Amino acid sequence: MLKYFMIILLISASFILYPEIKEEDYFIYYSKVNNLRILFYNKTVLNFVQAEIYFKWLIKNESIKVEMKINSNNGSVLLSNELNINRNNNMLSFKNGSRIGVTLLFLKQNLKEVRSIVGVGLYDQFTVNVLSSQTKKLDKFGYQKITTVTVSSSSVLLYELFGISGYPRICEYDEDTGILIYADSYFIEPAFLALEIISFSADLKLVETNSNLGPSDDFYFFIENFQLIFALLIIILASFFIIRKIIKKKFSS
Repeated sequence: MLKYFMIILLISASFILYPEIKEEDYFIYYSKVNNLRILFYNKTVLNFVQAEIYFKWLIKNESIKVEMKINSNNGSVLLSNELNINRNNNMLSFKNGSRIGVTLLFLKQNLKEVRSIVGVGLYDQFTVNVLSSQTKKLDKFGYQKITTVTVSSSSVLLYELFGISGYPRICEYDEDTGILIYADSYFIEPAFLALEIISFSADLKLVETNSNLGPSDDFYFFIENFQLIFALLIIILASFFIIRKIIKKKFSS
């Protein structure tokens, strides 16, 4: 019986369909920093003390809507805009058709197969190098297979205009969907340009979404809670034998 069960389980696993981003799927990221520094496209720099950041993006038709809300001790800011997105290659462009670059908010490449991705960045090209893949426990999304990468830019213009070097930033993506889970500070993302932002000194962590990140890896839940589960099984079995013994004794008398 166990043999047939394992065969059915393996066959079922081979037919798992991994989810894709759908219309109206939204993603909210959060960060809290003591001193937030934001570099805008016009080279203005704003500093916020004890700041909380909420960054949201939403897919709608052939557009991606982005919004950033900042609350701090010295002021609040709300920025929002909308860009065109080519879903075939994830290229972002302004409504007038001017291209910005390929978004890194979600990757189209299969992270189970690729080791390196080269694409068109903000002004030049970017490189994504896959470092590792492991199952991690996310606060609100259970155990997920997460791919850790470095994202670096080879843009000379970015450095000359804004003094931003292209040294690698650490990012984490959901392996099943390619959705960004975590981004290091000064992460360079073309969608930020819709908000007139080049970069900022805060990391971003996914805290809310209505999208399907794929199946949770319950095997790791079992491993992490093995002692508790084992103890419950012992209690259940002990209770069963005690009750059985009591019933047997009662009927035998």
